[in-house]
Amino acid sequence: MPAFPVTYFDVRKLRISKTSANGADITRQLESVEEIIIPHTSRVGNTPSSTLTYTIYGRQELSDSYIFDVTVGGSNISGSNQTAVSTIFEPYTSENFDNSDFNALFNNAVTPANTANVQKVDYSTNPNIPVNIAAIRNNIAERADVQLLLHTSPGLISGRYGGKQLTGQFINEFRNGDKSYGKTPVIEHTTPYFCIFDYISGFSPEHNKANAIVISYIVDELGNLTTPDSPTALPILQQGFPSDSKFEISIQSSAIGGTEAKLLGMNEVLRSGVRVEPILYSYTASQYLKPAYSASHQLEFDVDADLQTYDAAASGSGTQSPSTSYPDITAVTFSLEKKDDLNNYNTSTSRYSFSQDTQQPVKFSTFIEHSGEGEELSNGNGFRTAEVDYRIEVSSDGTFNSNTVTTLASQKVSYRTSTRPDITMESGFRNFNSGSVVRVVVQPLDGDLGDLDLFGRSFQATSFASGSTFVAQSDNGQGYFFTTGSAASNTTLTASISLSSKYDNLYIGIRNATAANQGFNTVTLPFTVQPGDEIKFNNDEARTFIVTAVQTPSQNTEQLLYITLNAKPNKAANKDFFAIRRYVPSSNMILMKTDRVRGTQSNGILFPEYPSARLKANYERIISDLKSKGIL
Repeated sequence: MPAFPVTYFDVRKLRISKTSANGADITRQLESVEEIIIPHTSRVGNTPSSTLTYTIYGRQELSDSYIFDVTVGGSNISGSNQTAVSTIFEPYTSENFDNSDFNALFNNAVTPANTANVQKVDYSTNPNIPVNIAAIRNNIAERADVQLLLHTSPGLISGRYGGKQLTGQFINEFRNGDKSYGKTPVIEHTTPYFCIFDYISGFSPEHNKANAIVISYIVDELGNLTTPDSPTALPILQQGFPSDSKFEISIQSSAIGGTEAKLLGMNEVLRSGVRVEPILYSYTASQYLKPAYSASHQLEFDVDADLQTYDAAASGSGTQSPSTSYPDITAVTFSLEKKDDLNNYNTSTSRYSFSQDTQQPVKFSTFIEHSGEGEELSNGNGFRTAEVDYRIEVSSDGTFNSNTVTTLASQKVSYRTSTRPDITMESGFRNFNSGSVVRVVVQPLDGDLGDLDLFGRSFQATSFASGSTFVAQSDNGQGYFFTTGSAASNTTLTASISLSSKYDNLYIGIRNATAANQGFNTVTLPFTVQPGDEIKFNNDEARTFIVTAVQTPSQNTEQLLYITLNAKPNKAANKDFFAIRRYVPSSNMILMKTDRVRGTQSNGILFPEYPSARLKANYERIISDLKSKGIL
């Protein structure tokens, strides 16, 4: 038999899993181990022929293991056929595996707890009469190997149906009165992350009790970095730092004082992964939220001067006789319009065409004098009643087919023999696209129409003139928002006509306000309201309400905005002194609960109140590593 060749080799690196072969977590031991001793056996035989002692001079932590740089004296000889060997760590750990979750026999009963009330019955020689009947009667028979609890009602029910109910007042804390195992928390929820922030900034006047912490890095318990542009950043912030959870702020600056010092220490999360966006507000903040009033002490809103306006008008005279047959539709004619505000003439006498999109809402109105009668009955005893529909219509492309036409306003008139009141129709405000065409039409509906004539008539398109001002008290003294209904439990606000007409448009509401003096962040979102938005009155956070339902102006015949809140504002809330705000997802921001405080431009650390065990153990090492890399 040929001899096995001898191979010499040096071991320079060892990789050891953080979980042992029997499932025990040995991460803590691997963090502090200085030597690794491995019994070495020859290819044949079972006793160690030598012992290898490796001295550690460097280590690298991976997610599931450690890689050790080791030195060992002399050369090692190959030939071992042992693939699983015992490893001894120095310093040695005496962790008791009996208490490991991986111990399948943990809490098993080794011997039964015999009871004095149960005796063995011996039928070894007689199947009918126990051999030891006399001893049983005298209660001196051998005791039975049985758990008495298994034969009682509580024993049968408890483990199967009763269970064990634990109660706790707080997460992560044990308090007197809790029912738990020992004094451990009933429920634990720890966070394996902390954050590095660039700076902290106040959010007043959008929110008077919130400061924004602008996050630059999210650091996990192993020291891995996540930046806010990562798709995982937003869910980490929202789940790791939920509303009402607490965290500790430390600022990396040697000179912290004044209001900055109020940011240090334990703070509370208002919301995570969001920023506050202003939607609409009726006051400026140049002197911390001093309301802007007109000379007559009424709040004012301005129309954006850049928005286009339409003030076209047309009129007619003489007689026009529309068709009296169903379903004929007759377009009402007018004389040519005046110039509109874009100096455009309309070339048609029966329609109004938009040459470009409108940013400003436009409404149409028409006034028509008319006369008509139903067809005379064949017996000469009167006239039939006939019904006629008058409409203001818009077609998106001027074709007025069923796919492009929309009715803006309508009025039905019944004709018999009497003279009818003049017809007046008015549409609500809306935006129009280039190429849209608006017209007035007449269509007979029911009955036989004998005669129909139109006399004086007018037609006009109007919008808010550039630079005009809308005052809060302009709508019958109601203000810009007023409570709908009189019931004590009513929680719906109605916007005024002027305010409702601005809906779904980018609208800066303050008269003469500029970015320099209004105080709010720049409005970038259109004026819309959504469930979950908040409206604050009197610049008082205690008078902040949550929007639970919205009915837009296009969803009702009144063309008004209706907002339902989670509670009814009291009489002290000035409904003309308001700000509407929205929480928008943002993966680089955590809002902290605090009174308005001047922020800090210094970077720092946001550390959770209840960090994971591994984060606590690795924290100092991670901080040292971040400082060496210039991140802190």
